[in-house]
Amino acid sequence: SELQDFVEGGTHKVVYMLGAVPPMVSAVANDDEVGFGGGWRVYLNGAGSTLTQSTTIRGGWNLTSGAADLRLVTLYAGGGTIDPASDWTFCCRVNLPTGIPAFNFGLSASPTAWAAAFGSNNGIGMLKNNEDNVDVVCDNGGTETRNNTVASSVSGEVTFRIEITAGGTKVEFFIDDVSVNTITTNIPTSTAMSFYIHCGSNGAATRTAHIADLFAWRDV
Repeated sequence: SELQDFVEGGTHKVVYMLGAVPPMVSAVANDDEVGFGGGWRVYLNGAGSTLTQSTTIRGGWNLTSGAADLRLVTLYAGGGTIDPASDWTFCCRVNLPTGIPAFNFGLSASPTAWAAAFGSNNGIGMLKNNEDNVDVVCDNGGTETRNNTVASSVSGEVTFRIEITAGGTKVEFFIDDVSVNTITTNIPTSTAMSFYIHCGSNGAATRTAHIADLFAWRDV
């Protein structure tokens, strides 16, 4: 498939879809930000952070962080912003190595920030780290609700999904189509939010997440 921006189909409007777009970036200088396809941008924090085509998941990519603390690569929708006060579905299929210290995806007001959906930055995200899996929402004032879900044994090929429903008042999190959490408090209302996915190193070794089937849609 191709990258599509606001392509209508049936009762849904596909906002961002990442398909077999040739990679356009490789190892670059620290904190570089480059274009990738028509509506996506790539943020590379630290030399050695790369985005390349994946041989692990067909039609996917490797997000590889540099081998140093807090280095990351973030792929985010740079062609527009999303209003979370509506009904949205966000989904990605990934292949994760065991013990990956930081992988997360969702919505963020500052997608290039470390652990983008956490802390004072308003966002909605799912984080897989080397301890557990965390689902979190954080409103515009920095008030956060987070829940640990399942044990850190989640690895290999897995599908993560976030569903925002009831007019933006409920966020439900899924792993392999199994609901693991529902949060109804502190959901951000800012319209200046980007759909993102990122992989961080947070240690001395290079970390790679293999991603595919990354898309979002809103009911219309």
